[in-house]
Amino acid sequence: MADLIPYPTLKLMTDTLSENCINVYVYLLSLYYGNGCNPVQFTLEQVKKNIGICATTRSNDDIITNILLVLEKLGLIEYHLTAKK
Repeated sequence: MADLIPYPTLKLMTDTLSENCINVYVYLLSLYYGNGCNPVQFTLEQVKKNIGICATTRSNDDIITNILLVLEKLGLIEYHLTAKK
């Protein structure tokens, strides 16, 4: 997957971001490419499972939402968070 991330972006990420943040980005990028470069839906639980943190509690949702916020601020993703019943 690293060959799909431009080197300057990859260097910025590895120099400054946590392993979880990089793993979330790579996971979302793989979903995006797997969906033919079209927007994808995902859940916080799916992301948590993918990066190896407990997915059965909501107490760590802020970890993922903070990572998504940082990735958006860097211009790497766009996302919309919605609640489902």
